[in-house]
Amino acid sequence: MLKLQFYYCLLWIGFFIGTPVTSVAVEQVHLLGFVENICADEPYCFELRPEADYVALAGRSITVRFQQVTTIFDPENYELTLEQSDIIPGSHLRLLLTPDSDGVERNYRANYIWIGD
Repeated sequence: MLKLQFYYCLLWIGFFIGTPVTSVAVEQVHLLGFVENICADEPYCFELRPEADYVALAGRSITVRFQQVTTIFDPENYELTLEQSDIIPGSHLRLLLTPDSDGVERNYRANYIWIGD
């Protein structure tokens, strides 16, 4: 009986330790799309039109901010700085995004950007 209580105790400890971690986890979104417009009022921001396969996941148009992006790659997989990125309307991108907690629905922050992928 004591052994069973020990296992229940471990189960509860695991539950309480694991719950806060899972509740603050942020779901990342992977998608491909085309840059429609560059944001007029802020640098390192663009409106993206996701490809048809990703519309159900992200919507027909989303706003992506990438000033805090950690990694940007060109078509040959060379890492670029923000200044070298040269993202323009019509650019085809593969992105790994996180929903923007400061923005409204359909706003994302880029974690990784692959240009011309």
